[in-house]
This record gives sequence, C-alpha cells and structure tokens, in this order.
Amino acid sequence: MQVHFLFDEPIPDVYFCNMALYQLTSLLLFASLLYVSRADEKQSTNHHFFKVQPGGEMHIVSRNLGPFECAFTYAAQGGTNEEWFFDLDADHDGKLYTCSIGRPSGSSYLVFTQFKVEINGANLKDVELYSSQGEKLGPEEYNLNKEEHTVSSVEGGFQSQLARIHVLAQGVKTEL
Repeated sequence: MQVHFLFDEPIPDVYFCNMALYQLTSLLLFASLLYVSRADEKQSTNHHFFKVQPGGEMHIVSRNLGPFECAFTYAAQGGTNEEWFFDLDADHDGKLYTCSIGRPSGSSYLVFTQFKVEINGANLKDVELYSSQGEKLGPEEYNLNKEEHTVSSVEGGFQSQLARIHVLAQGVKTEL
C-alpha cells in the first residue's frame, strides 16, 4: 500500500506498522492503568495534612474513614508550626484499619509535653511510636490501653520526642 502526502513521496509501510504498534501500546497502557485504578478501589484511604501548633495548649485533630475514627490529642512546645500528615487506610472489606500520624520528614524539632491517640469504630490491635531520631519509643514512654482503644504518653516516662505514630485496628464485627 502506497500513501502519498507532501512532496508526492510515498510513505513507507514501516510508518504504518509503527503507528499501529504505538496505538496498541497506548491501548495496553490505558487498560493496565484502568486495572490498577480498579484494584486501588478495594482499599479506602483518607489523607490529610495539618499543622502541629506549639505553645503548650491541647489540640485535637480527628479523621474518619467510614465507621473508623482516629483522634490525635497533643500539647507541644517549640518554635513554629510543623506540617504533619494524618492518614487513614482500610482494607477492601473493612476488617483492618491503620491510622498513621507523623512528620513527613520523620523528624520533629518540637517538644511534646503529652499526646493521646484514641480510636472508635474498631478494636485497637497494635501501635508503633517513633522519636525524632527514628527510634521506637520505649514501653515506659507510653500506655497502650486496648480496652479503651487509646495510646497515650506516660507522665514522667515520656521523653517528649515524637515524630510518627502508627496504629493498627481491627474492624468491629456487626451481626445482621
């Protein structure tokens, strides 16, 4: 097949093969992106950024994802506000939830005088807390109360360094 365009010169068949290959590649890429976006629909997320405000006053930041709620209460001292993230995630059937709160850089210059994370709509399973140096907080620094669904700083034990909190919770079973 010979096609003529500008200057009345034939366009080689290779050009049409390359165009067909390009279109097929584009179609496959679109289909794979569509598949990935559908797969992501199986997991729910709620991402939020907020400012941790120093000054020693108590502040509360709370987020919901369906029936799951995670609240972060804190008091901090230091220079200026810091931007922190607050992410909630749930698996596709609402059996597991995570609440992650922290400084995107993993390090904070603020001095926390106290903190508390409380969850509702799920059972608290486990927590990981990290200092500004990236080390896990010791068990003497926080109290994990699974019955009350809270984790909080221990007065006199908490070393005032907090940069990240990860909470794992299991969805509450409801009988029909």
